[in-house]
Amino acid sequence: MKINQLIINNFMPYKGEQVINFPMHETQNVMLLFGDNMRGKTSFLNSIRWGFYGVALARHLRKIPRANLINSEAIKENDWNMSISVSFTNDGKEYHIERKIKKYENVISPNSDKDFKEMIGMKINGIPIIADNYNYEINQVIPEEISRFFLFDGELLQEYESLLIDESDQGKKIKNHIEQVLGVPALIHARDELDILLKEARTLQNKDARNNKKLKDLAENQKRLENELRILEEDRYEQKKQLTSEQKEIDLIDDFLRSTEALQKAKIKMERLKQKKNDTESNINKLKESNNQLLRNLWKDVLKSSIALILNNLKEKKKGLSENSKSKL
Repeated sequence: MKINQLIINNFMPYKGEQVINFPMHETQNVMLLFGDNMRGKTSFLNSIRWGFYGVALARHLRKIPRANLINSEAIKENDWNMSISVSFTNDGKEYHIERKIKKYENVISPNSDKDFKEMIGMKINGIPIIADNYNYEINQVIPEEISRFFLFDGELLQEYESLLIDESDQGKKIKNHIEQVLGVPALIHARDELDILLKEARTLQNKDARNNKKLKDLAENQKRLENELRILEEDRYEQKKQLTSEQKEIDLIDDFLRSTEALQKAKIKMERLKQKKNDTESNINKLKESNNQLLRNLWKDVLKSSIALILNNLKEKKKGLSENSKSKL
């Protein structure tokens, strides 16, 4: 997918109509947008997101109300019209999307999304697409669940980490949609089959170990270490979730500090949370070290048992050779 043109009209800091023509290249398809803070980088990405999905996001995935999307200077001039137009190519097809909102005429001062009328238009290769098929067509190109990785905002790295927690509902949705876009169902099934085979192999290994008296103790010790390892992994995951939650609270406090007079009090609380975050990170590192130590001990026990059997066999052979030598003498 390559964006060819973006037309912004009265969207957030961009007053009036702004036309952006993107440079086209056969192989280079990564667009970088940089600039000073508070200069409209995030709003620029949000204009594309809103054009595609009708949603603009603030920090912590908060949806921005429609009234806050319209340029404040335009509102002072009683211009409540806002629109985004996006033209792009994908798989040899030409797409054009136009999304608009304007307040209803009987509304004097809009304060909710229902006070605005939204209009959507879409064409593929110049042919209009009916409104009912719009979401289907756009999600075939770029599903909304992975749009934040396509419209990547480097200032929100911590939030991207929380999106990728495998066990979270959001993380599962993102994972499924990425796999769907890549078209790798065979690999997905192969991964699941390998997991099943691995479990079966471990079951057979434990069964054989129990039948062997010399390895029975080793199998029990291995099972104990695996249980301890599982508990440590669960603890590490909980610590990581706590770390993400604490980081969100730090970010919220940071936003609060910009708009409140109680600066010093909030700053002290933020520093305390940062220290708590550091302690949590330290706990995670300790859990990782314990995890590594368990793995080292596990393999050491396995190797020790195997080497002991070999050494006993060699000693028996050596003893037999010595006795044969003495008998010949």
